[in-house]
Amino acid sequence: MDNLTKKPTIEISFIFDAESGVNSPESWYLSACELIYVQKQLEKNIFQILNEPKIEPINLKEEYVEIALRPLDVLGGFSRIYMYLSGIIFENLTKAIIIQKSPEKLNEITSPRKGHDLSYLIGLCGFELSIEENEIFERISVYIVWAGRYSHPKRKNFDDKKYGEIKFKTEDIDFVKEWISKLNDLANYSVYLEKNR
Repeated sequence: MDNLTKKPTIEISFIFDAESGVNSPESWYLSACELIYVQKQLEKNIFQILNEPKIEPINLKEEYVEIALRPLDVLGGFSRIYMYLSGIIFENLTKAIIIQKSPEKLNEITSPRKGHDLSYLIGLCGFELSIEENEIFERISVYIVWAGRYSHPKRKNFDDKKYGEIKFKTEDIDFVKEWISKLNDLANYSVYLEKNR
């Protein structure tokens, strides 16, 4: 193989300091910014599939099974990862804001019970959500808890909103963009501008 056809390789290492990283609004904010870039790439792929659906199946050959994915299956995968990533971005942005303004809330906002509840976290940032906004953030929270990571919930409690139906609508993309912009502006101001006054 000559140098022109050889794939470039790269190794990226991260060193995490669990104690200071969790306490650092800058760390939460930087993580959100990195993920926003990746999310924009996924968004392009979602619209590409919607605009140019391919009829032929995509075949994945596994060792024992051949799997045929339809465009709808691929779109489902993109939408699940998009919503999961959006939820993690919201989580990181809100935690950057909250830790900067109220560091005493760190244990509360990183607990499993409250740490993924986007409506709660956004409320702590000073926003009052409409009923519709609250419902959308509850839906996105489901993707953080399980729908963006697993094929089904690990618990059988379907009465709990975090374990019921998952849903993605293309309108969600506009909602996500609007709220990322609001939270990003506030996080940027809180973490960098307000801190240095």
